Amino acid sequence: MEKQQQLILKETMIKERLKKAIYRSEEAYQAYQQEKIYFQALRVYKANIVIYEILESYILECDESEKEGICIYLFHLEDWMNQFKDHEQNINSYTSHFVFERWEGAVSFPRKVVQKLKR
Repeated sequence: MEKQQQLILKETMIKERLKKAIYRSEEAYQAYQQEKIYFQALRVYKANIVIYEILESYILECDESEKEGICIYLFHLEDWMNQFKDHEQNINSYTSHFVFERWEGAVSFPRKVVQKLKR
């Protein structure tokens, strides 16, 4: 039973870290929405890297029923970060306008998955 309790504690700690990382990303995104410039988008990018790293750990610990949603979120973040890097190559200043459209075929933001993870 002790091992089961340790696994539950570990999963709980990961979930708490994930909630805080999602909060940071959402705050960064709200700031970006006000001013769509590179340095604001860079905050979202950095916050999303943290979420990605936590999700990579969490998928190894999460309940089987959550794995598909976690994979979808990971795929979305991979697509978004690759597109960010691609668009970033055309930027010459931290205050440059920074807006891009989601690539065709890229995974859209998994809103329901994120809402579930925030509970």
